[in-house]
Amino acid sequence: MNKKGIYYAIIIAVILIGGFYFWTNNIEDSTNHKHIIRIGAVLPLTGKQLSYPGNRILNGIKLAISEVDTSSIKVLFFSEDSKGKTIDAINATQKLLDYNKVEFIIGGLLSSTTSAMLPIINKNKILLISPTASSPDLAIPNDFFFRVWPSDTQDGVLSSNYCYNELKLRNMAIVYWNNDYTIGLKNSFKDNYEYLNGKIVVEMAYEGSTADFKPIISQVNKYHLDGIYLPGIPTSNAQIVKILKEQNSKLTIFSNLAAQEAIFRNIAGEAINNVYFTNLKFDKDLFTNSLFYVSYKKKFNEEPDIQSLKGYESAKIILDAISNGYYNPKRFQEYINSKEYFSFYSDTIRFDINGDAKVKYSVNKYELGNIITVLEK
Repeated sequence: MNKKGIYYAIIIAVILIGGFYFWTNNIEDSTNHKHIIRIGAVLPLTGKQLSYPGNRILNGIKLAISEVDTSSIKVLFFSEDSKGKTIDAINATQKLLDYNKVEFIIGGLLSSTTSAMLPIINKNKILLISPTASSPDLAIPNDFFFRVWPSDTQDGVLSSNYCYNELKLRNMAIVYWNNDYTIGLKNSFKDNYEYLNGKIVVEMAYEGSTADFKPIISQVNKYHLDGIYLPGIPTSNAQIVKILKEQNSKLTIFSNLAAQEAIFRNIAGEAINNVYFTNLKFDKDLFTNSLFYVSYKKKFNEEPDIQSLKGYESAKIILDAISNGYYNPKRFQEYINSKEYFSFYSDTIRFDINGDAKVKYSVNKYELGNIITVLEK
C-alpha cells in the first residue's frame, strides 16, 4: 500500500472509532436516562421580605429532584430569581423557555408574580405549578396552571365563620398588607363575614413591614369593636399584635398563617397569647418524624417548614407524573385527572377542574406560648 492509501486508511479508521465511541456513549445515555426532563423555578431568592420563603421552597424542590431514580429519567433543573416583582418574573419565565427550553415551571411564590407568568405559560403550553399562590383570580379551568396551596376563598371563609359563629364577634376591623395574597384573604373574609350579618367597621392597608403601625392602631381604637383580622406578613402582624397588647387592647385578634412563623413569635414575644390564626392542617409529630423532615434537615442543615414542604410537593407531583410516563404538560393534565388524590406529609391534596388544591385547614390559638388546635376542617 502506498503512502496515500495508508493516509486514507488512517482517516477512515479514526472516523470509524470516533463514530463507534459516539454511538456507544449515546446508547449508554439512552439506556440510563431514557428521558431528559427540563424543569425550571421562578421564585424570590433575594430581597428582605420574600427571600426566606423563596429559598425554603427552592430547597424543597431540590430535595425532591435529588430523590429521582436516575436510571429512568434525567432531570435538568434551572432556577431564576423573580425578586418578588412581576417584571422580573416575566423575564425569568421567558428566559427559562427560550434559553433553557423547560417544559415544567414551579412558581411563583406570590399571586401577583404567578398571574404575570400565566399568559406566557398558556401561550407556550408549558406547565406551571405554584407552591403558594392563593388568589381566587387564578382559578381558571382547563389551563396549564395548578397549585398545591388552596385558594384564599377557603381560608377566608373558614376564618370569618369561626370569628362570627364560634368567637361571637359582630363588629371587626381589618388591617392588611396591600398585596394580592392578603387582599384576596381580606375580600374573602369580608364577603363571608358580612353575609353572616357581621359588620366590618374599618379597613386599613399598609405597605410592607416598615410601616408605622401606631397611627393605624390609633385609628382602629376610635371604634367600638369586638375583634381585628390581620391578613399580613409575620413581621408586620407581630408588630401590630405587640402594640395592641401594650395598649391593653381587649380586641380578639385573628391572623392568617403569618402567626405560625418563628419570626412572628420572636418579635411579638408574650403578646402572642390568645392570638388565633389559620393554617393548613399540619400534624407536627407526624411531620417531624417523616423521611422528608429527616432528609431535608440532613441536606440543608435547617429544619423544614410549610414552605419547604410545598416546594417539595410541587416538584414531587411533576416528577411522579413523569415517572409514570406523562412526559409533557398536556399529558400532565391527564395524569392529574387520573388521580383521586395525592398523599403527602401534611395532608392529602385533591385538584378540582380549576387546578386548585383542596386541603384541610385548622384554626389555632396561642396559649402560654404553645399552639393549640381548636378546629380542623
